[in-house]
Amino acid sequence: NQISRRAHLYLLMFHEFITLAVNWTIEREVAQYEARELPGFINYKTFEDMVKEQIKLLEGPAVQKLKEVSEIVKKDLHKVAEDSFVGFSNLTNIAKSNIDSIRQEKEVEAEAMLRAQFKMEASVYAQDTTYSKKLGKRKREEEQAYASPLCVLKSTSTGGGATLKEMIRHIQSYYQIAGQRLAEQIPLVIRYQMLQQTAIQLQDEMLQMLQNRRITETMLQEDPHIKSKRIDLQNRLKRLSKARFLLTNYIMNI
Repeated sequence: NQISRRAHLYLLMFHEFITLAVNWTIEREVAQYEARELPGFINYKTFEDMVKEQIKLLEGPAVQKLKEVSEIVKKDLHKVAEDSFVGFSNLTNIAKSNIDSIRQEKEVEAEAMLRAQFKMEASVYAQDTTYSKKLGKRKREEEQAYASPLCVLKSTSTGGGATLKEMIRHIQSYYQIAGQRLAEQIPLVIRYQMLQQTAIQLQDEMLQMLQNRRITETMLQEDPHIKSKRIDLQNRLKRLSKARFLLTNYIMNI
């Protein structure tokens, strides 16, 4: 639970990062085109390339965040193993080895899923209804809403191009949709692979080892210093018990 809470808070921070990054991207694009003063000609291909370029910039931070969460999971699980198996170094080392192996495997799977998500985002897609709602909020009241904004943008841009203001609306609307998708999907993928799947597989592999008697005997061997300390304490207990018995008999015979 503690590991889950720490990682969850970390992913919430990344959700905020994606949101801020998208807003910053919008502001930068707006400033770039407003600086030209003239509306100019911006076709759908330009719109698409701008979207792809800016979304691609988020892929590196997403993968980096995955690796940071993976490291948190590794350190915390190692700590759990050390605290749970005090005096059994063989068991602790085997548990850590399993943790490292599974963690690396799930990190690779999570990274593949994240990169696949960004490849899908490169297709520049949004449902017409969702896109219309986003775009409609940014249009003036006197403007007619597009029935299918992305399609209209494709067709009208080739004919006469979109004005700067229209293009900005399209960019802002799409970035918000794509940014929200990424802000939800990236933490979801990381949480699923690095927390849920790692925990399930680790539990299964540790339980499977218990079925092997030879491995179990090796795992449950006490550390030499722990064993000698335990034997010493047992011998002291025997001596104290014997002394108590003799003292009790002496008192009873007075």
